[in-house]
Amino acid sequence: MILISALFLLAWRRQPLSGPGSAASPLPDHVGQGEALLHRFAPGDIDVSYRLPLASVATAVFFSHGKPPPWRPWFAVLGCCLLILFARERLRDPLGASLAAVFVPVLGCQLMTADAGLQSLYALLVALTAGLLVWRAQAPSLGRALALAVSLGVALLYRSPLVFFPPLLVLYEGLSRPRSARRGCRAQWALLLVVPYLFLAPWVRMNWAVHRQFIPFERGEAATNIVTGALGLIQTIEGDWQGTLLDAPIDDRRLGAVLGWAAAEVFRHPLRYLKAVAERIWFVIALHPWLIALSLLSARRLRARRGTKELAFLILYFVLIHCAMAVQRNYFDPLWPLLAALAAAPVFDRGEPAPSSAPRRSPAELALPGLLALALACCVWVSWIVLDYGTRAARRSPSSELALEEAFSAGPRDAWLLFERGRRSLADGRTQEAITDFYQAKAAGGRFGEDLYLAAAWLRAGRADEFLKLQGGSLNESSGSVEAFLLKASFALKRGRRSEAASLLRRGIELMDREVLVREGDTPLGSTVREALLSSAQSFPNHPLVQGMPSADKLALLKEMTLIAPGHFGFWLEQARLARQSGDRSLALASLERAENLNPAPQNLRRVALERQELKDYRRALALFSLLLARVPANPVSLADKGVCEYLAGSLESSRRDLEAAVALDGAFLPATLSLGMLETQAGRFDRAVSLYDRALSARGFSSAPAPLQQLVREARRDAALKRAD
Repeated sequence: MILISALFLLAWRRQPLSGPGSAASPLPDHVGQGEALLHRFAPGDIDVSYRLPLASVATAVFFSHGKPPPWRPWFAVLGCCLLILFARERLRDPLGASLAAVFVPVLGCQLMTADAGLQSLYALLVALTAGLLVWRAQAPSLGRALALAVSLGVALLYRSPLVFFPPLLVLYEGLSRPRSARRGCRAQWALLLVVPYLFLAPWVRMNWAVHRQFIPFERGEAATNIVTGALGLIQTIEGDWQGTLLDAPIDDRRLGAVLGWAAAEVFRHPLRYLKAVAERIWFVIALHPWLIALSLLSARRLRARRGTKELAFLILYFVLIHCAMAVQRNYFDPLWPLLAALAAAPVFDRGEPAPSSAPRRSPAELALPGLLALALACCVWVSWIVLDYGTRAARRSPSSELALEEAFSAGPRDAWLLFERGRRSLADGRTQEAITDFYQAKAAGGRFGEDLYLAAAWLRAGRADEFLKLQGGSLNESSGSVEAFLLKASFALKRGRRSEAASLLRRGIELMDREVLVREGDTPLGSTVREALLSSAQSFPNHPLVQGMPSADKLALLKEMTLIAPGHFGFWLEQARLARQSGDRSLALASLERAENLNPAPQNLRRVALERQELKDYRRALALFSLLLARVPANPVSLADKGVCEYLAGSLESSRRDLEAAVALDGAFLPATLSLGMLETQAGRFDRAVSLYDRALSARGFSSAPAPLQQLVREARRDAALKRAD
């Protein structure tokens, strides 16, 4: 066992840190969500509700905050020590022994991989829940039921897949136990049905204060999986699914809207969906077929043992809840320790222990509650952070200057705060202040992409010498990002080196294409989706650094990019937008013509129509809106778009008809309500305008609309009422 511990530590020391926690590469986006919660300050491009708080905060603390924490390797050592401790003792139940002995080293291996940050911590919580599930099954009691309920609550505050497990577990136990035994379990079942969801109460309160929406889980993170799963994809994608796969937009920040759309799609194509679910289950089996086969044999052999059925039920639930949506390989990382424990259970099977008047408590019985207490303490701390964030958000905007000042008063030398202040200064044109903050963030151990921003700042300040220093040094190390290639290409174009810029842009576009990730392999559906994503949805990078470049520099880059990759819809559309803003109408119209010729998906065709409208090309814009309505006739968005375009073109009656049809289809679609209300007010029909706004205010779904739109409706209603009174 000592040799195994030494090997674990050696493997950790030799593990190249090339992901979260790496000093050489920027940290992933979800770290910023955790940092924002910790500091009670969220820049405008960070949505703290996108992931659950325990996941984002734990990732920020564990893999980000300041310099890489030196205590991370000791997690692997701790796992090995626990393995030695468990191996020395014979637990009362073989499943308990195998679970304790197997999941710790497996998780130790996962924690040694810096890229596995989020999933490793979740695997630990799932394994803890499994251990407590088996522990309770050995000797059911109110205390053990409470421990299991708390563990489920902690896991739910980290990720939502276990959301249906408590009621399903209660249902399973109720059906599998005789009627005479159910009465004594009612108190335990009550705990399991109530306690886990209480952990989400601070999160719900914070989201209501920030968004004025009921958001019990992640806000938008699962939308891609749900939508692509309903469409029949096996593995999820990364790309513009809204603009490529859908005929009409979905508010992917509202879980109810996404689930409603998915349910309707499954109802229309049930066989396709069931086939996809079966293929996802086979995908899981194919990952580790021998481990799954051994687990099934072990479960059958030990089916009479206490805890076997409960653990098998958890494993089955975990597979099915994920396979109901499109999946990724790493989603099932928490599953393998549980299957390994189940497969190894017969090795520890020494029969039932002899009865003893004073049974000795095993290490697992001490370790599991101890780990639970640690997890509960972390939950209490994160819940306090969440409640404090919500309280402050009700007082002032989390992205305001006041919020930034309050954060700096608590942590004036924090790397992330310095980096974010630098980003804000750069966006506001305070280039020298931004440069100072970026250098200070680097000195404080930041790994948030400071070099890229420094390069952009020096380039914007006209300091080619400083840019070249970064290009030959640290910027060269991070040149594997799209933004780095775009910065270098922009610099080359400024120097007149067009061939060098073209070479850099080709490499950058190749990286953009790789970011459009379709994991379906060579299946016909996967190939179709990938082709659609690449040809129709690719756009100019939405990175704040790129979006903050001067328009002339971006337009120069796009002119080169459309020559290199003429099949990318997004490049033409962005070029049209920038050309319109710079006053080059002919270039804008020509770019839109090229974008239309690529036969884009409906959502992207709508973007072309809106650009035509901005250019006052109302005839062509109306033709495109009519084409969209021919594809999906009862689409309130297209009806509202067409109504607004008709108003701008001077067709007031046609505009009113289309806007009235849009409001009749969806009374909570506030853009249509606002446009129609404006028409009624201009015509002097104030009663109808007020009535229209009142219906919108009382419509189901009004509270889920964006807060600025809600405020506009209230203000428009007040103005119409005042004019009616006059």
